[in-house]
Amino acid sequence: MSPPSTIPQRALGMFEKNQLAKQLTKGYASVTMTAVLHHPPRSTSSALFYKRYLYSALSPMIQTHPMLRLSVSDVDQPSVHFVQLTSLRLDDLVSVTDQDAFWDLATQERIITEQCDHEFDLYTKTPLWHLRVSCHPDRLDQCSVTLSLQHVIADGLSTTIIWRDLLEHLNNVSLDESEDETAPLLVFDTSDPCHIPLPIEDRHGPKDPSISPSDPMPVDGWQGDSPAPENEKLDTVLHLVKVKSQPWANLVKAAKTKGVSMHAVLYAAYLLSWLAEYPDQAVKSVSAINCRPYCQPPIPADELGIFFGRYELGWPLEKLALYSSSNSTDTFWKLAQDYHALIQNNKLLTCQRSLLMGDALPNYPDDYCDVWYGARRNFRMGRSGGLNISDLGRFSYTVGGAWTLDELWFAQSAHTYATILAVNVITANGTMHAAITWQRGSVQEEKALRFIDSFVSRLEKEAFLGLE
Repeated sequence: MSPPSTIPQRALGMFEKNQLAKQLTKGYASVTMTAVLHHPPRSTSSALFYKRYLYSALSPMIQTHPMLRLSVSDVDQPSVHFVQLTSLRLDDLVSVTDQDAFWDLATQERIITEQCDHEFDLYTKTPLWHLRVSCHPDRLDQCSVTLSLQHVIADGLSTTIIWRDLLEHLNNVSLDESEDETAPLLVFDTSDPCHIPLPIEDRHGPKDPSISPSDPMPVDGWQGDSPAPENEKLDTVLHLVKVKSQPWANLVKAAKTKGVSMHAVLYAAYLLSWLAEYPDQAVKSVSAINCRPYCQPPIPADELGIFFGRYELGWPLEKLALYSSSNSTDTFWKLAQDYHALIQNNKLLTCQRSLLMGDALPNYPDDYCDVWYGARRNFRMGRSGGLNISDLGRFSYTVGGAWTLDELWFAQSAHTYATILAVNVITANGTMHAAITWQRGSVQEEKALRFIDSFVSRLEKEAFLGLE
């Protein structure tokens, strides 16, 4: 096959370079969002059925979102830049596996883990996103579809944009069931000129060189249970959990009564569940912050790209002691209220600090890669450690049509140089869906599993006690 034809596009921005460096250093792979769907019963082969629907649904999306046309060039050179692929083959974008019992939780966890740990080829100018359709002959009217992306073209919020649009377009597809049973070679023409969105540093954000890059973090905070082995390879462990609609609705009511966000509620359960396993360790946490509203004009909520900052919060032992002495409901909501106030007061500052990345890292790829290699050298466990929560909030989409959403899971690979226990959350159809991940071997499995049980049970407990 001849090399794909490409059109040079803009240089990468600092957030985009950072995401490439994570893969260049073999520390991170992909971000994913998985939807379990009901749809019209399949009357043809599974591959033909899904590829026909997806070709029709993806065609307008690829025109709307230029980031879906991109690959990268000179990936390990200072001249790194995007290139526009002038055509996209459906077979490169969609794969169908027809023996996956995706309704089984362990099977679904395996499917999503495989997609999280998949590394997109950065050297062959091929697409940086993919849809894996998992189906089974026992469920002719149902499937699971995992969207995976190289983080360089999209942040977590962008995955919700893609899925919202995909659901809408799937429900606008009308197919002739009498068509030939042979799947045609379907190609998207992406050669027309398109405007690639500018990176965040060119969007008139709230950059302020006078502020400090970050608050001091605990220098000897929690870095896991075992040191990173030499030549460690990415190996994500992933578990999926839910809080169902009724207890979640109760939590929403309780949160409104207490004057806190649902993100703060999740954070309180997260930190207290970790603290129950590690009562004698300081820790840092990272929360993803949407920086789109702080640019001028605000970056549209339907634009693909990387526009998030990292709110870092240090928890020294004396600070943790304020919440570790009691397992009461009062302690839970006190932490939620304290964290809510902190994050609300620090959103702007977080985005200001995030915009300083390019000044601190002038040389790509060396400076960007050394951030991650430095974590391996400079921390006793070979990783900076800590906690990370990415909460996408409530998934809003147009309800109705033949394709309906049953479940939605947001997940990403482990990060071998950084976070230990990560929680990725999205709420869909009134149910909270969380994917909890870690790098295999970095934490004792029995502790991680107890943490997961505690995280869910605390939320379910407060769903009823918080309203009293």
